[in-house]
Amino acid sequence: MSLSCRTDKSPRSTVLTAKFPFSTHPAEKINEEDEKNSASFDDVYIFPSHDKYEGQILCTKNGGIERSGFGRQVVQNGTIYEGQWLNDAMNGQGILRHPSGDCYEGQFLDNQFHGMGIYKWANGSYLQGQFQHNRLEGKGVFTDTMKQIWEGHFNHKIATGLRFKLNMN
Repeated sequence: MSLSCRTDKSPRSTVLTAKFPFSTHPAEKINEEDEKNSASFDDVYIFPSHDKYEGQILCTKNGGIERSGFGRQVVQNGTIYEGQWLNDAMNGQGILRHPSGDCYEGQFLDNQFHGMGIYKWANGSYLQGQFQHNRLEGKGVFTDTMKQIWEGHFNHKIATGLRFKLNMN
């Protein structure tokens, strides 16, 4: 199943025909031939689930369509992602905000926190460093609700050698 796109020379005349929502199927990967024969435009797409995407959409010559470039997606539960898309997935720099008030700002790879980023909880504490597959991996900093700073090495759910950083200000 796929989405199809029919367009003439004007982006406003684009017709999107949904055969499945973006959010439930992996995107077709764009090969070099598709890239040469593709058209990109800004538009709004409402999913059958009532999720809403506003931003750049790539419509390939072979009829494929996907989120690509900068866009904003609002999910029915209140989760909002604003940032870069590639291959119909969150890829690149972006911000993911949860209804709870928690927020991740940083790099994404295939819909996961991956690269430099900061995860902020609604209570004011945050975790900053290098993320891999939605987890802080390697050197990182945790700042608690009292603004006390803890530095160390993070590996999965373990933080070894955390050091308290004394702030004398």
